[in-house]
Amino acid sequence: MALGFQISAGTIPGRSHIGYGNLLKGSNNQDSFELQRYEDCIIALVLDGCGSGRHSEIGAKIGGVLLSRAMLELARSGALSMVATKDSISEQLEQTKKRCLKQLRKIISSMEVGICRHDFNEFCNCDFKNFIQDYLLFTTVGVIVTLHKTVVFSLGDGIYAVNGELREIGPYPGNAPPYLAYSLFGNSRFEDDFLKIKLHKVIPTEDLETVMIATDGLRDLLDKERRAIPGKNRPVGHISQIWNDDNFFTEENPDSLTPWLRQLNSEVTRFNSLEMQLERHQGLLPDDTTVIALRRR
Repeated sequence: MALGFQISAGTIPGRSHIGYGNLLKGSNNQDSFELQRYEDCIIALVLDGCGSGRHSEIGAKIGGVLLSRAMLELARSGALSMVATKDSISEQLEQTKKRCLKQLRKIISSMEVGICRHDFNEFCNCDFKNFIQDYLLFTTVGVIVTLHKTVVFSLGDGIYAVNGELREIGPYPGNAPPYLAYSLFGNSRFEDDFLKIKLHKVIPTEDLETVMIATDGLRDLLDKERRAIPGKNRPVGHISQIWNDDNFFTEENPDSLTPWLRQLNSEVTRFNSLEMQLERHQGLLPDDTTVIALRRR
């Protein structure tokens, strides 16, 4: 229980990836999350692989490891001290992103994917570009909690809530958010500001009671609090239960949000005795959905 906070997390594949009824696609969950908990800091990330990437769940997992390690270095560097400003934190986040990109370049180079004579400096038509698009495109929303500061940031779309105040990031035009690996293509296609890590919230940790971060799949739940849970006679409930419900916070299992998400996304067929017919209740989350919540004990 780092810094006196309890942590809960969960992730599930979306119904549009699994399939409906008897026709199942069986696609992988392209979301991922990373948690690092220490006595002096907490690093939490939710990551969403690009839907059109054939294997982007791989990039989400690799990116989670690289980013969480880099953010841990940032948390312990003193850059998030009590006197740190938003501008200085934004700059440190950008430098952290560049270190992660350097590691991604090493991964691609070590795999000898095609031959690129442009040395990653422009968007060129070769094997490495296809490799990046198939494997390495992902968005992220993250939170860093240190002894002094709590920081929420993103690169791409998603959702976050700090002390119960919910905010949506995106959606982006054409459902085309910025992906970290786009920076490997150089600046010939994208504006610099488009690919920068966005700093959304900086507050003193002593003022933090609850924080939630989620991939954009959670949007589908925001307007369904009165909808019945598939196969149940009770409603979904308000989104605030994610950071308020005691059942989601157990010391033994931080992955305790996953069973709830599975229940919401189950497809259930049951007999309606009043109408004398079978009813099919479909899952409520079409897109992959990943959530992490922290609350002060």
